[in-house]
Amino acid sequence: MLDLRSFRAALVGLFCLVFALPASVGAADRPVNERLEKMSASWYYQVGRQALNLYKRRAAEKLFLRCLELDRSFADCHKFLGLVYAGRGWKLRACYRFRKYVDLQPGAPDVPKISRLIKRSCGLRRR
Repeated sequence: MLDLRSFRAALVGLFCLVFALPASVGAADRPVNERLEKMSASWYYQVGRQALNLYKRRAAEKLFLRCLELDRSFADCHKFLGLVYAGRGWKLRACYRFRKYVDLQPGAPDVPKISRLIKRSCGLRRR
């Protein structure tokens, strides 16, 4: 479990990462920039998970949203953002994120569990 000091250190690292990246990269550097975006999306996901473990739902929500800004196909960010929304009582938002997760990762081992969450939260069957 992550303590508050480690969480703060991770957030400081996040800001250093954000401000250290160039604002615009030329076309020749595009593959490098895409790798950095994928890496930083993964980093936002990891820090978001840590925030969620510390019951910092608002911080986790912002981190998962940033993860999805960088990589819309990051399925786990959709899943955990759905968990944040479900915890806050926002059923429609949670259902949307859970459905996105299932669409992106149909073969994941937790899809039956997520499908039950969708059915229970939304009252709708999975297509």
